[in-house]
Amino acid sequence: MIDSAASEPRTSWPVVAVAIGCGVLGAVHFGKVPPALPELRQVFGLDLPSAGFLASSFSLAGALLGTIAGALADRLGRLRVLVGGLLSIACGSLLAAGADTAALLLVARGCESAGFLAVAVTVPGLIVQATAPGDRRLALGIWGAYMPAGMAIAMAVAPTLQAATGWRALWLALGIATIGMAAGAWSICRGLPRQTASSAIGAALRIVAGSPGPWLLGLAFGTYALQWAALVTWLPTFMIEQLQLAPATAGLLTALVVFVNVPGNVVGGVLVNRGVPRWALVALAQAVMGASMLAMQLAPIPDLARYAAAIVFSGVGGLLPASVLAGAPRHAGDASRIGLVNGMIVQGANLGTVSGPPVLAFLVAALGSWQVASPLIAGFAALGIGAALALRRVEARL
Repeated sequence: MIDSAASEPRTSWPVVAVAIGCGVLGAVHFGKVPPALPELRQVFGLDLPSAGFLASSFSLAGALLGTIAGALADRLGRLRVLVGGLLSIACGSLLAAGADTAALLLVARGCESAGFLAVAVTVPGLIVQATAPGDRRLALGIWGAYMPAGMAIAMAVAPTLQAATGWRALWLALGIATIGMAAGAWSICRGLPRQTASSAIGAALRIVAGSPGPWLLGLAFGTYALQWAALVTWLPTFMIEQLQLAPATAGLLTALVVFVNVPGNVVGGVLVNRGVPRWALVALAQAVMGASMLAMQLAPIPDLARYAAAIVFSGVGGLLPASVLAGAPRHAGDASRIGLVNGMIVQGANLGTVSGPPVLAFLVAALGSWQVASPLIAGFAALGIGAALALRRVEARL
């Protein structure tokens, strides 16, 4: 007699851990630039707009090519694409460490951007391959914390290391570490069964593009990313200009705001795994983020309460990535299209990340006040709530 429990697939937590670690290390490369911007501007003669583009260009490949990259990853093999992406990040970091012109620095950042996109679209599929159905939503929810975790690490550690060794030595070390991560990922994950593509890329694109769910997931993540990136990017400036805080203090407080997004993601993963409706978590996160943004800027409250609102904004907002990313397998309809759906989600997130900081900067410059711009930015939360309500109807029919 066959033991049915023994025949059930088991979760390979080492594979899940190394896959999430690849995303976290990629996010460290994302977060290594802001602490180095003052020195980079001085060394390469960058004006403020150019420096801003250097910081946001890391998300450019994802904003332009996320969906196509996800489809290609499904066809070429997720592990190969993941390792290739890590090596592209490493090459970009090593090239930047030796760059002597701003143009070469931007080329290097482009290599990192393409590599990070490859990592972002492949890891969820690998997690699905490595997990039992009962653990899948939890693992994907934890994966949602990779970006704030990597950014928080970079913002907390990079300034000290740069002061001791310089930014070039730090970026060189990160490049070498990423090569090591690529080798580790290949060694640990190569035992996974190879995924098979059930349809051609064109057919898969038509199937996914004709389904409302992936579009709504991308819209929900995009409106979230726009708000979060805008706040995190400009919060130090706001605290320095409006609250009269020292730059070092503003940077440390901002790092804490980034970090609290991590437990929010983990809690979101746990709640999704326990059956809390995805649309409810998305709507709750968007509503709290919008209300917190308004409280930070418009409410007549003490400065400490404003900062508490920023903590709530990021912490409760963390519920959203976990719930959205865990929805990719359900809305893909077939395991061979998970990368494609995740690519749409990643593309939405990167469009929000790329556009959020400049949108807020434009509004502040045009209207002359942080207070006037905040309601308009919070309006994107209303759009996200609308996406959540539409998602409720779509998932009720699945």
